[in-house]
Amino acid sequence: RSGHYQIYFTRISHEGVELISDIVVRPSPYSSESPTIAWTGSEYGVAWHDNRWYNSDIIFSRLTPAGEPLSSEIRISHAEGVSFYPAAVWSGSAYGLLWADDRLDNLEIYAGIVACD
Repeated sequence: RSGHYQIYFTRISHEGVELISDIVVRPSPYSSESPTIAWTGSEYGVAWHDNRWYNSDIIFSRLTPAGEPLSSEIRISHAEGVSFYPAAVWSGSAYGLLWADDRLDNLEIYAGIVACD
C-alpha cells in the first residue's frame, strides 16, 4: 500500500469478520517483513525483521487487543549481518523469540527472551 513492505494488525472473528480496522504496527519508510505473533490472554507480542538500519534486524512490540502499542519497540538483534524470520511464543511469564541470523557468515538460529512486567 505504501510502496514498501509494512506489518499490519487486525482482529478477525471466528466467522471471518474483521473486528477492528487494520492498522500499521510501525509506520516506517523502510521495509518491515515476516511478522510473527503470540497471544498472552491479554496482549499480543509481535516480532518482525526491519530494515530501518540498512541491515535486517529483529524488532519486538507489545500490543493491546486493539493493536495499540503497550510500550516502546525493542530492537532484539544488533549484530552485523542479517537477522530474519522470527518466531514468537508466550511462556506464561515471558515472550520467547527465535530467529535466523548470519552474523558470523554462517546461518545460525538465535534465541532471546522478552520479560514482561
